[in-house]
Amino acid sequence: MNTKVLLSSLLAICFFSIQLKASEASALVTFSSKKSKSVLGKRKRLLRSESCSSSAGDTVEVISDDQLKRTRLGKGLIVRQNYEDLIPIDEPPQFPLVLFSHGYKKKNVPNPEQWLINFINNENNQIDMAMYRFSLYKVSKELVKKKNQGVKVRLFVDPSVLGDHPKPLQFLLDNNVDVRKVLGAKKGYPGIMHHKFVVFNNNKLANGNGVVWAGSFNGTGAAVHMNWEDAIVLDNQRVVQEYALRVQELQKSSMPMTQESVAGMTKKSTRSRIRSGIPITPQRERG
Repeated sequence: MNTKVLLSSLLAICFFSIQLKASEASALVTFSSKKSKSVLGKRKRLLRSESCSSSAGDTVEVISDDQLKRTRLGKGLIVRQNYEDLIPIDEPPQFPLVLFSHGYKKKNVPNPEQWLINFINNENNQIDMAMYRFSLYKVSKELVKKKNQGVKVRLFVDPSVLGDHPKPLQFLLDNNVDVRKVLGAKKGYPGIMHHKFVVFNNNKLANGNGVVWAGSFNGTGAAVHMNWEDAIVLDNQRVVQEYALRVQELQKSSMPMTQESVAGMTKKSTRSRIRSGIPITPQRERG
């Protein structure tokens, strides 16, 4: 009988110990969860205060990879950056020129959009740009400027660009720039035009030689300010010729865009328009 009582007591003690450890573990998890939420909340409030308190001439520090995972927070911070605070390009390029978009502010180097504009400004003869998507307003203004100076300008886009901002393409068409939408890669096949390259025919930055810009970098504000993108600029003339042949193929497989097709394009959010460099008209005050 004493043995049975002893075994019962031992079992009761073991059961009580297991229950106690389980409750402690549960309390620890709850505490950790509350602590992590508290830390996350403080971090978000800190980031918001930094972004809101920055003046018009300041640039918000580039957010970390961990913070980039919180997409809405990351987008909000990036939109508040001062996009007009550009780093000047003082030295000629060293070919091959390798460019990356993410982290350019942290490294204090010009972003790919600045380099693209720089090459556009230094072209003497012809610019052929193929971009899957295009919504960079500052680039469109530079293309029009070169076109008015006698440089031949062509822009090849995928028809899906009609889902982007209307203003950059509208501006190009208003100034008689040849904007063309590329049809499927094969007749009856709905393949997309996924190129992202630019061929410069006679560029001052390459001593009057041709230059090719290629890579993942797309003609959008997200590519400039948010995405992990790359671009490489080459002055190898054999490479330039190969891309020039590709431009001829795009010309044969494309058709001009019209004002009517662009007029039906979707206007995106204010945040997205800011990233693309599109001027924002302030709303009128309500009376």
